Amino acid sequence: MTESKFLTDSVLGITREVDIAIEGEVDGDPIVISVEIIERSRRASVNWVQQMIRKHLYLSTNLLLLASKSGFSQPATIAVEREGGHVQALTPEVIQVNGEAVVKNLYVDPQSRPPSYPTPPRTAGIHLVPATGSRARIVMSGFSETAAP
Repeated sequence: MTESKFLTDSVLGITREVDIAIEGEVDGDPIVISVEIIERSRRASVNWVQQMIRKHLYLSTNLLLLASKSGFSQPATIAVEREGGHVQALTPEVIQVNGEAVVKNLYVDPQSRPPSYPTPPRTAGIHLVPATGSRARIVMSGFSETAAP
């Protein structure tokens, strides 16, 4: 797992910064889970979601996790759902530890799911081993894999 990782755009030949990149292997094949984070008081907009989807189109990202401190607007949630599971919208559960805000869990944002959407919210999250550990545990929509940090 690398914070502020640079991945190469396969079309433009330039590097693009990703907030967090989790790299590992699944069945011997390399996998990159990219995490982009927005920390605003308002819900993440469809514009931001579409910018992130477009940004990762030609990066080596296999799964894109979009995390918003304040959740996602309904159009943003619809845009994520239309990506067929390759993109997930996550909202952190923040708790106080010794007076400091700490993310306890990340979960799929069910608040702005359109009522007509037939699929119920799915559990999603990233569970990280503390700094003393050597591996990160990733649990995502039924997908479970242990990846090297």
